[in-house]
Amino acid sequence: SDAVRKSYVDEIQAFQATEKEITKMFNLRQNFATKLHENQMVYDELKLLRPDSEVYKLIGPVLVLSDLAESKLNTEKRMEFINGELKRLDGRIGDLEKERDEKRVRLEGLESK
Repeated sequence: SDAVRKSYVDEIQAFQATEKEITKMFNLRQNFATKLHENQMVYDELKLLRPDSEVYKLIGPVLVLSDLAESKLNTEKRMEFINGELKRLDGRIGDLEKERDEKRVRLEGLESK
């Protein structure tokens, strides 16, 4: 019947939209994971320096002298923020995957009609 067919098409579209959102969240998560890795490498390098070492920060095309302790603190805060975003994205991805699975079950039910 037309009602069942329309319901099936609507469910397919909703399923595909959820899949697309999951892909988007995975890509975003990958970007944050890369940034976390980069910041971890910076932090590890900063820890190797002596307290009197000069540290420079690239701001636009210019290298600006920066305080070592401040650089470490800023890098730590950036990593905390990124970790928070990763946790948030993991939760969102989990919710979307659950939603996708529920839609798949509904689709399978409609296919059997």
